[in-house]
Amino acid sequence: MNNALSDQDVTAVQNILMEQLSVTREQILPEASIVGDLTADSLDVIEINMALEEHFNLALPDEPFDPAMTVGELYELVANQREPSARSGSGR
Repeated sequence: MNNALSDQDVTAVQNILMEQLSVTREQILPEASIVGDLTADSLDVIEINMALEEHFNLALPDEPFDPAMTVGELYELVANQREPSARSGSGR
């Protein structure tokens, strides 16, 4: 499911969710809904989106991610956005 993200990247996403939503790491299960289970509101979703962009140096779409997505889907979103640069940008 999140095979494309390293353990360090998964931890970084979890840390962002913990900071933005005041949840524990134990609550951040791959199947947990960001809005339904972790109780994010629309402002939280925007702040999480911005924190992900800043931490991972991503340019996510102007619209924040789908608030109905699960944590596992969020991992996939980050992995898919990082994929081109992760494969080609490490040999400077």
